[in-house]
Amino acid sequence: MKDSINNIMDKVLNMKNALKGVSNEVNRLHNHIHYLEDKIDDLENRSRCHNLVIHDIPEERSENWERVEKKVKQVLRDRMGITLSEQCTQRCHHIGRKRDDRVRPIV
Repeated sequence: MKDSINNIMDKVLNMKNALKGVSNEVNRLHNHIHYLEDKIDDLENRSRCHNLVIHDIPEERSENWERVEKKVKQVLRDRMGITLSEQCTQRCHHIGRKRDDRVRPIV
């Protein structure tokens, strides 16, 4: 009887040690996730620093980003005399939810 109690106590102690190791690993991964989230936020903020937001360009039904880019380049050329090279734009798209009562800005 005493041997079985000691055996059970040893198993409980082993489980506690294993659980402590798992708990430490979970905490380490949790901290790493927070670090990666902060890094992603920083990178997203840096990538947005060179964006232009353009308002009042009418939106057409089911237009793709290539069509939006052409419209933006045409407006900049026709209204402001600015010609953008292919390297200047990576992508143009509307931001926000589509609503019938307003035109969404373009980034």
